[in-house]
Amino acid sequence: MKNIFAFKIPIFGLWIVGNLMPSKFAKLSEDLYFSDHYKMPVSKKWIPKIDIFLGKKLLFPYTNLNTVEKLKTGQLSNTDSFFNDLTNTPMTKAQYEFTRNICVTFKFKNLQHLLAIYLKVDIALLTDVIQAFRHISLRYYRLDTCQYFVSLAQLSWQAALKFTNAKIELLSELELFNFIRNSIRGGTNSISCRYAQANDPEISNSFNPNNEVSYIQYNAG
Repeated sequence: MKNIFAFKIPIFGLWIVGNLMPSKFAKLSEDLYFSDHYKMPVSKKWIPKIDIFLGKKLLFPYTNLNTVEKLKTGQLSNTDSFFNDLTNTPMTKAQYEFTRNICVTFKFKNLQHLLAIYLKVDIALLTDVIQAFRHISLRYYRLDTCQYFVSLAQLSWQAALKFTNAKIELLSELELFNFIRNSIRGGTNSISCRYAQANDPEISNSFNPNNEVSYIQYNAG
C-alpha cells in the first residue's frame, strides 16, 4: 500500500503543504488550467494525459470506502457510492460521467487504482495553484510566499509596509508591550476525525434518547 500511494513531486526543493477547502480548490485549479499566464508545469509533468482532466479535481467515494478490502474489490458502481455525507450532497450525473471516463481511460480495475491517481492529481494541482499564487505575489509585490509567510494576513501586512514605506517604531511602553505579548496565540491544531455529531440532551432537534449522550469539546489554549 505504501509503494502505491507514496510519490514525490520536487518543486524547487520545497515541500508543498497546504489546506484549502475542496470547493475552492477545485474552482482554482480549473480556472488555472484555462489561464494564459500559467501553464501548470507540475501537473503536465507528473500526470499522464492531463488534458482529459481539464484542471478538475477528482472525486472519491470516501463514505463508501469503510474497509481496506474494498480498495481491491470495490468498483465504480453508481452515484450513490459518492454521496458526500459531510455536505449532505449527492454526486451529479456530470461528475459521475467525468469520473467514469477517467476510470475507463486509465483502465482502473478497482478503487485502489482510482485512489492512487486521485492523490497524485490532488497534490500536482495543489502545487500548481500554490506556485501560481507565488508567481503573482513575486510579480506584484516582490514578496515570496514560500519564503516566510504563513498566512495571507502576514503577506498583506508586509506588502502594505513595503509599498507605503511605513516606519514602525519599537515599543517603549511596558504596558503596551505586555498587552501585545499576552495577546499572542499559537500552537498546534489538529482534527482527528472528519465528522462528529454530538447527542446533547439540550439540543432538542438532534437529540436521540435511544443513543448514548455525547458532546463535542473545544479546547483553546
